[in-house]
Amino acid sequence: MDNQDNLLNNDLQIDDISMQHLKETSGWAKFLGIVGFIFSGFIAIAAFAAGATLSTIRSPFSGSYGRGLGASIIVIYLLMAGLTFMISLFVYRFGSNGKAAIASGDQTSLNESLRNLKFVFRTQGIITCIYLGILVLVFVFGGLAALMR
Repeated sequence: MDNQDNLLNNDLQIDDISMQHLKETSGWAKFLGIVGFIFSGFIAIAAFAAGATLSTIRSPFSGSYGRGLGASIIVIYLLMAGLTFMISLFVYRFGSNGKAAIASGDQTSLNESLRNLKFVFRTQGIITCIYLGILVLVFVFGGLAALMR
């Protein structure tokens, strides 16, 4: 435990190699953030296109049931677009603050850059946990359905 305390109390410094890595990573992060913004816009457009298309589906037995399906697809796609936009925003902020920190040597910009990187990984971790939970539920209910047959 004492060794960990000493590591945390040392004054870590960013050397030239770390600076180069941060500079290159910041450039790629800005690029990926911008591409993510564009993709989130495409997802939002696809939400309304898919919703409009699915709302025209008609059942031969009971008439139109596509309106509920179309509305639910719009909501799901808009949630996906929002999550994509949020993650892209954090990635873009990481890149732009990282570049600003390198250019000016500002510790506050570096801290803000790393804070946004933390948000990227936290958000992706939460999404992964939700996804894994849904997979477990699918397997459990799928197994129960197979046993009941």
